[in-house]
Amino acid sequence: MIILRNKRRGMCGRASIEKLCSRCLFIFPVVASITVIWTLFIASNNITTKLTDILAEVDLNETNVNTHKGYITLNEINEFVFKPFGYEIIEATLPVPTVHMLNEPSCGFIFSEWLRVSQKPQPSIPPKEIPESFSDEFLLNGYAGLTKWYFNDHSSTGDSPRNWNRTSEFMSFSKAELGALAYNKESESMYNAMSGYPLRSKSGLVIGSMQPWVEVMALKHGVRKVLTVEYNSLTIPNEFRGRLSATKPVEFAENWQTYAGTFDFAASFSSIEHSGLGRSHRKEEMYLTRLKLSKASNKTNNKVHNSTSFDLQDFNVYTFKGYISLSELNEDAFKPLGYEIIKPTLPVPTLRMLNEPTCEQVFKDWLKILSERQPETPPVHLPIIHADDYLINGYSALSWAYMNNNTKKEMKPKNWDRIGEFLNFSNSQLAALEYQKESESMYHAMNDFKIKGMTGFVVGSMQPWLEVMALQHGAQRILTVEHYSLDIQNGFEDQLSSVHPEDVAKNWQLYSNQFDFAATFSVLQHVGLGRYGDPLDAKGDLREMHKIRCMLKKGGLLFLGVPYGTDSIQYNIQRVYGSLRMAMMFYGFEWIASYSGDSEKPFELHSKRLHKQSLFLYTHYTLVLKKL
Repeated sequence: MIILRNKRRGMCGRASIEKLCSRCLFIFPVVASITVIWTLFIASNNITTKLTDILAEVDLNETNVNTHKGYITLNEINEFVFKPFGYEIIEATLPVPTVHMLNEPSCGFIFSEWLRVSQKPQPSIPPKEIPESFSDEFLLNGYAGLTKWYFNDHSSTGDSPRNWNRTSEFMSFSKAELGALAYNKESESMYNAMSGYPLRSKSGLVIGSMQPWVEVMALKHGVRKVLTVEYNSLTIPNEFRGRLSATKPVEFAENWQTYAGTFDFAASFSSIEHSGLGRSHRKEEMYLTRLKLSKASNKTNNKVHNSTSFDLQDFNVYTFKGYISLSELNEDAFKPLGYEIIKPTLPVPTLRMLNEPTCEQVFKDWLKILSERQPETPPVHLPIIHADDYLINGYSALSWAYMNNNTKKEMKPKNWDRIGEFLNFSNSQLAALEYQKESESMYHAMNDFKIKGMTGFVVGSMQPWLEVMALQHGAQRILTVEHYSLDIQNGFEDQLSSVHPEDVAKNWQLYSNQFDFAATFSVLQHVGLGRYGDPLDAKGDLREMHKIRCMLKKGGLLFLGVPYGTDSIQYNIQRVYGSLRMAMMFYGFEWIASYSGDSEKPFELHSKRLHKQSLFLYTHYTLVLKKL
C-alpha cells in the first residue's frame, strides 16, 4: 500500500486533517496585499532553493517500498507514481516516503472542484469494474494491487445512522465497549491516540460517522466541540447540541470559508478508504479520488535511522555492481565475514560482530600474522585463497596498480627536526606537506572537536604534520605508532614520543584504554596489501581499527582519514572505502561528523557525495568517530 502525504498543515476535503487553510482568507487593503505578495514571492524562492538542495542529497535508489509487485525503489516510484500524480519525494522515510506537491492547489479550488465532480451524473448502479479511463489513477499507474469484492450499499436497508440517541449512555462506556460498537479492538486505537495527544477544551472535526463512538471518545477526552461531516442526516440529542453538531459534505464544501482555521484536530476511522468507489452510491461521491486532497500534518516516527523494527529488503546501498539490498548484503557479504546488520543506517549500515575478539586476542592475532613468513617482494596478484576476504565476497571491485615501496630509499621519515618551525605553519601550509587540500580536513575536524589538554596517538606518520596539528589544537601528549624510528626534535620530548607497532602489541595492556583521541590519515587503506613490506592480511585494516579501539578510552575520538568512494581495491596500492568496508571499519564506533578540505564546517557524507566519482576514484575526508 502506498500512501500520499503532504507535510504542510491544514485541511481540505473529506480526510484526516488538523486545520483548514486560514491563509485562503485574504481580504486586505491593496497596499497590504502587495506587501504580502512580495514577501511570499521572496519566501517561495528561498523554499524552492532549499527544496532543490534537499532533493539533490536524496538518493532514492537506496530505499525500497513493498508493493504488490514486490520491493520497488523509491526512484522508480517517484518517476512512475508520484510525479504523474503531482507529487515528488523529498525525504526517503519508511515505510511511508515524505512527498511534496508539485503544484499545490488552493483550498478554494479543492472545494469547488469537489463540488463540480459531485454534481456529475452517476450510474444508477455502482459499476462492478473500475472505469477503464480511470484505471491508472485508481491503481497508481499499476503499483496498487486489485481484487474484486463488490457491494452495493445504496440498496442496503441497514446502512443508516444509529445510536445517536444513546450518546449519553455511551459516555459511561469503557474504551473496549466503545470499540465494540464499530471495529472492536481495532477501534480502540482511536482512543489510545487521543489519550496520547491531549484534546481537552479543543474543537474538532469527525469525517464520516454512522454512530457516535468517535465523537464520544473525543468528549470523554475533554473536547469542547465536535462537528461531524456525514452524508446522512444525524439527530443530535438535545443535551449534546452545545457540544455536538453535524453537517453534510456538500454544505461543508459550499461554506468552507466559514470553517477555515476553526479546528484543532480531526478524526476519521474506516471512512476515507471508501471515497470515490461508488459503493454507497451517494450522489456526491466522485471517481477522481486524487482531487479529494488531505492536508494532514506529516509528523511521523518512521525514520530510517531510529527504526527498531525494519525489513532489510527496504534498503539498498551502492556497490560497483549497482544498488544491492541490505538483505542480500547481510547474507552474502557481512555474515560470511563475521558481521551482521543491526540497523539500516545509510549510506553506511550499522553492524555488530558475531564473535567479537578480546583486545588480547586482537593483538595476539596481529603478532601471529607478523611472525609468518612473507614473500621477499609483494605479490603482483591478489592471493586467490584470500580473495573473498579482500573483495568482500565479490562486492568490492578490483583493479591492478602494482607498487613495491619496500625497496625505495625515499621511504623514510623526514622533517621531524622541524617541529618547532611547523608549529608556526598555517593549516594550509601543514596540509601542503602531504595531501594538500585534502589534509586540511584533519585540521577542521580537530578545530571542532576540542582536544586541548588531551592525550592522543597517531597511527602511521612519516613526517609530523598531523602531530603538529594536534599540538596546535592544544593536545597535551601524543604518541606516534610507526614502523620506522623517529628522531624527534629536541625540546619536544615531553609532548611527543614514538613506539614501534610490535612493541604496542607485545605490551598492549600498558596502552589499553589510555588515550582520549587517535588520528590517522591515508595509512589504513594500505595495511595488509604488502606494498610497504607489511604482511599480507585481507583484514589488516579492520584489525588496525580493533587495535585503535582497544587503545582508546570509552568515548574517545578517532579522526579517520582514508580514501572514500565506491568499495574497491587497487591492488596492491590501496583500498577505497565505500558503504560496505566503512560499515565493518566503524564497528564499535559511532560516526559523528565528516569534514572535507574545502570547508571548516562539517558536511553530510550522503550516498551521492560518497559515490560521486567514477569507480576507483576517491576523495580523502576526515571522519570523526566516537568509541562506544
